[in-house]
Amino acid sequence: SRFGIKSKVDTAIGQIRTRIEGDFEGQPYGSNDAFRLRHAYGEWDMTPNLTLIVGQTWRVAALLPLGISTVDFAGSAGWTYSRDPQVKLRYTSGPLTVHLGIEEALSKTETNVPVFGGSIQYDIPGGHTVVASAAVGESVDNTGDDHTSWVVQGGFNINLGDVATLTAAAVWGEGAVVGRDTLSPYAFNNGGQAGAADNAEVLGLMAGVSIPMTDTLTFNAVWDYLDAQDGFGRTGSLDELHTVHANVMWQPVKQMRMGWEVMYLWADDRRGAAGLEDDYAQIQWATWFFF
Repeated sequence: SRFGIKSKVDTAIGQIRTRIEGDFEGQPYGSNDAFRLRHAYGEWDMTPNLTLIVGQTWRVAALLPLGISTVDFAGSAGWTYSRDPQVKLRYTSGPLTVHLGIEEALSKTETNVPVFGGSIQYDIPGGHTVVASAAVGESVDNTGDDHTSWVVQGGFNINLGDVATLTAAAVWGEGAVVGRDTLSPYAFNNGGQAGAADNAEVLGLMAGVSIPMTDTLTFNAVWDYLDAQDGFGRTGSLDELHTVHANVMWQPVKQMRMGWEVMYLWADDRRGAAGLEDDYAQIQWATWFFF
């Protein structure tokens, strides 16, 4: 159950917009039914091309135009969009969009240096999009010392004449910065976070397709791969994690959407990670109401 409030007002110094949104998924990732704040931020159009954004929203290195819709609330293994308190600038000029900003420092560091990051997006005529992003900060290594943590990522959407949309992306980095950008609930282990304890190197890959079958029916499929060379989590570990989602989305009216999905997950080199099966499949169904 997700609820939000948006506002906007035109002023003598440019349009100002606000957004507050939350759900009852709890923290972390569905461990309870408590209210969870997703977005709480304001935007100010300082000039026709430059916007100031302050508050909690999508991280500055998020590849927002990319990804495939899933029925599974947790999404795919290697591709999640996390949100953090931040201050950033967005520059737009025709097909070009650039974000630059600073975000809340990673926890448990002595210096509390904020995370610096940004992204660049270019929209190509015909419905194609190319995006690249990066971020750097400090996290704690397995000796308890502060350690540079970073992530670089990029991907694209390709529109095949409105017959299908192909999307693919890759992410590579080290430590908690990349962990926050790639980690899904499937990789959580007793509250652990990818790279939080040992600055593991993480490689994530994603490839998917979305095919409109009718005006109201869409088929989606996505494969995700997550490789942490030094393992995930604080107790036990796994080296590789795969998920495959395939679903059909039906939206007969603007106010309602229904989806049916099959998801399969498998993990390699599990080495005793608590609460995570080596492989399993599940069938899911969901209904969304928009009002």
